[in-house]
Amino acid sequence: MVASALALLSLLVSVFAVLLSILTIWRNWSIARVNIVATCHKTYGEIFSELFELREAYRLQGPLQAAQAANQPLPMTLPVIKSRAHSLFIKLWNLQHEQYLYFREGLIPQPILESWLTYRYADYHGVDYDFDGVNYKWAWDTRKTEFGAQSEFVRFMDLAMDTAGVHANDPDAPAQARSEAMQLYLQLTETNNLKRHWGRIVDFYSH
Repeated sequence: MVASALALLSLLVSVFAVLLSILTIWRNWSIARVNIVATCHKTYGEIFSELFELREAYRLQGPLQAAQAANQPLPMTLPVIKSRAHSLFIKLWNLQHEQYLYFREGLIPQPILESWLTYRYADYHGVDYDFDGVNYKWAWDTRKTEFGAQSEFVRFMDLAMDTAGVHANDPDAPAQARSEAMQLYLQLTETNNLKRHWGRIVDFYSH
């Protein structure tokens, strides 16, 4: 009787330890997700803060050129502005790529990613930050060639921003573009899972 009670107690302790480990892992996972989202927001804010300052400097180019004619020094020339803007847009796209990879690993919730995609759509089709041809759209069309046309990330973002203009005349164009991008992601995920499982089967039977 005593032995049975001790065995039961031991089992309960083991179960409790397992549950505690699961809760700890889940807590750490949740904290990691929050930290990643917060870091992405912080980086995004820093980039756009600098872009805002550049936009103000760009708007002053006319008066500054007049000042230059009066032999007064220019705080920031147009080539410098364009170069700095190009650098910031590259940082922004590097961040977007990281966000996609985080999402693929389950570290960014889908609703948050979709809200970010809505802003990317607006940025791609907007003209709020254009520096004599150096803008968000130009930066993406240039940057994506480095990833390659078959890159999952490129295909995903091209759909999310509707770079082909398929939904240009639709009133809910951002939502439709975002939906198509998520459908592609699900298809790619299923395909990759099948390839991974098939690879494991082949590897098992080859040994």
